[in-house]
Amino acid sequence: MTAKSKWLDFHTHFGEDGSVNSPFAVVSISVEDVDKARMPNLFTIGLHPWQTDRLDSYRMVVNRLPGLLAQRRCLALGEVGVDRLRGAPLPAQQELLALQLRTAETQHKPVVFHCVRAWSEMLSTLRAARFTQNCALHGFQGSCPVLPGLLDEGWFISVKPRNNGTIAPEVAEIPLQQILIETDAKPVLIADVYRAVAQVKQIPVADLLSTVTENAQRFFGINPAAVGKHA
Repeated sequence: MTAKSKWLDFHTHFGEDGSVNSPFAVVSISVEDVDKARMPNLFTIGLHPWQTDRLDSYRMVVNRLPGLLAQRRCLALGEVGVDRLRGAPLPAQQELLALQLRTAETQHKPVVFHCVRAWSEMLSTLRAARFTQNCALHGFQGSCPVLPGLLDEGWFISVKPRNNGTIAPEVAEIPLQQILIETDAKPVLIADVYRAVAQVKQIPVADLLSTVTENAQRFFGINPAAVGKHA
């Protein structure tokens, strides 16, 4: 599996060509892919559920992940989680998730979750870990049976385009203060994702840009300007 990049752009403005210019884009990297490409300026890192069936999955989580997660440029653990359709058997995925959550809790890092048809397994693992840091759901496209509960618990929801490039109408139900934006490595400009989400939320794009910046500050627990200065 190649690196599954996700862009959370949280301090941004539109350029003259309509693109988004930002030194504060956050890329999601798998711990397996660290040695294969140049590391981005800001990133999240974890063992993706799809890679849990690797023979060296436990070694990567126990031996490699803590040091990578501790880097100043690493803002969160993720994507991690549970996937019923791909990866190791669910008990093994849950065990690996628990190990990663323990590391993130120790280092006070938030977590970006991937979950496919295994909500009860993922949430039971999270609760058993007594995890207290911020949580975000990756790749929201309108299908999430536990969305109301996640919102009540203060989760951030990272919105991405559907396969046809549109934004799910269910995004209208997500409070603005809990939205993050991503492309999930799709061949689209993140500026276009902002515009599409702003249309669904019926607010000016500038307001959405400002709100997502503030949301990301709260989710990552950092000052974006400080990160850009010292990264």
